[in-house]
Amino acid sequence: MTPTLHNIEHDQDASAVRVNVSFGRAEPSRYLASYDDSDSRTTCCNVEPELFMALSNFAQKRFGDCSIYQMELMAIIGAFTHGELDLELPASLGTTKYCVHKPSVFGAVWNIIGGRFTVAMWKIGINRPKPWIATKNERVGQPTRI
Repeated sequence: MTPTLHNIEHDQDASAVRVNVSFGRAEPSRYLASYDDSDSRTTCCNVEPELFMALSNFAQKRFGDCSIYQMELMAIIGAFTHGELDLELPASLGTTKYCVHKPSVFGAVWNIIGGRFTVAMWKIGINRPKPWIATKNERVGQPTRI
């Protein structure tokens, strides 16, 4: 089950782009996106929150880096708006040339082991993060920190 980009086209609005993305065997859904690189220092690509969160949830289920698919989709939309898109559609996200850091099995295993190791260390009290806000019972008789 991978996210697949089926189609990309200009919307009626000149600055907007419509992308058709499906997850697994589900029907493709249409999402609206915009791309702005008018400032030489920053590049901004806005996609609908449903697509952004769906890509994040998909990457999390595979124990991958959530930004991989989002950055790849941003690069594809940028190339499309500049007229430089040379991609055969439909394309699986994570496998195109616009993907800078492709997800790997080793990366997923590393994330699983590292997360479980960190939680185990916290449970035995090693390298536990300090709580910024203490519970009411812990701060009885102590001055209030702000």
